Amino acid sequence: MKSTCLFFLIFFFALNLSAQPTIQRVVGSPYPASNAPDKLYLTSENYSYSQKIALQSLQGILAKTKPEILRDAHGHRAVVGKYVPIDVTYYNNFQGLLTKYASRLTGYILCDAKAASTNVAISLSGILNAVAIPADIEQTAITAGLTLLQDVRGKDEIWALANYGTQFSKTIASYQNCSDDRGLFLGDYSTYAGALQFWDESSTGTLATSVYNRMKVGATFFGWGAGEYETVEQLSKKSMLIHPSDFSPNLSTLSNIPVVMPKQKDPINAFKVEPNVHTVCFVISDGDNIQWLSGTSDNTGNFANPNRARVNLGWTISPAFVELAPVMYKKYVENNLTTSEGRNCLVAAPSGVGYHFPGVFPDLANQCDLLNRYMKKADLNIVNIIDVDLGAHNPNQYLRQSNIDALFYYTYGANYTGMNGKISWYKDKPSIGGRYTLWGTLSAPDALAEKLNNSSKNINSEAGYSLIPVHIWSRDVDDVM
Repeated sequence: MKSTCLFFLIFFFALNLSAQPTIQRVVGSPYPASNAPDKLYLTSENYSYSQKIALQSLQGILAKTKPEILRDAHGHRAVVGKYVPIDVTYYNNFQGLLTKYASRLTGYILCDAKAASTNVAISLSGILNAVAIPADIEQTAITAGLTLLQDVRGKDEIWALANYGTQFSKTIASYQNCSDDRGLFLGDYSTYAGALQFWDESSTGTLATSVYNRMKVGATFFGWGAGEYETVEQLSKKSMLIHPSDFSPNLSTLSNIPVVMPKQKDPINAFKVEPNVHTVCFVISDGDNIQWLSGTSDNTGNFANPNRARVNLGWTISPAFVELAPVMYKKYVENNLTTSEGRNCLVAAPSGVGYHFPGVFPDLANQCDLLNRYMKKADLNIVNIIDVDLGAHNPNQYLRQSNIDALFYYTYGANYTGMNGKISWYKDKPSIGGRYTLWGTLSAPDALAEKLNNSSKNINSEAGYSLIPVHIWSRDVDDVM
């Protein structure tokens, strides 16, 4: 009897393992994949600044095989713990964690914290299998049994490019200013992806231009540049894009935890055409921001605001997030509230897979083909666009895609309303321009309500419709209500 029970236990365990989803990427995905973790060591955010630099490097190196570390940041522990066992053995023991993995490392790369050499060390760690160690914790590395592989103190990213440029990824690069607390984030993903992590004070600087020129068409940048418009414009002109993510932790781990993804909820109330009304659509902005997405799911000031169940509201979200953090993406889908009073709906964030300006993006056709595959995987069918003020503004490359039903089209200037509500069509698919905005002191709720109440009620005219971006950094669900 005992042997029979043991057999069934083994059979059940094997069946359960076989039922686990595997890590998959869409065809043409720029995001690397490894293997799903079987356990994650949780680390405290009380580690010192220099320890966190080393921790990121170690986390990324290990993730090349499979993730083994999760920082206790952004509420990730609660989400990830539903899918992967969490071990707190090294929660406050950096020395022990480094010693545990020392035999799997080639050595350590010596750098200075809050200096360019931090970026150099993070970059090299991904291609040399050596952990980045700031000088003030070098003895910790030595005690762990590591030997010095490279001393990059006083060196910068130009030196790294000159000496190791051929070894860095040509599909992933990271814009990161490591002179402040940003140095404590994103490094794990840079290491994991074998990416060059760099910083240039100008989006057209010598270093930035050198990095752009070595990347492939369609390359994806993580982090954030010195200026939004300037950075996005320069990347777009070279058919590249960016994910705002300079304060993102754990991406190397999150991107390798597979889940079965649910579909968005259908509305409870069937749609019906109503005459003599002005139709309004509110959409929350900035869903292209990976760090915001990875840390805001429980924020009652925005996505977790209970009033979101009482209003029809769109929420922009990066389609790439379905691969960069599947467990987090799943949480957004599951927590979208649909009631008899309202419905939350996810909309693909600007301007597709990542942030770029379509009007100056030469390889837009191929980028839209890639986006089409992400739209299906992420269960999205509307794309929010942010484009240059003066550009082609041709929505056809998007709307000819089978998984895209409509566009919400904003201009960068005029607070996203430069198109003044204009609607254009590709066959039976609309591209709808932003008309008004709900944004800080530019547009107060009462004043906007008055405008809307005095707007056209002709449902057969584009004047009868208002698409309204809601600026998430200055307005919220309560303002929409």
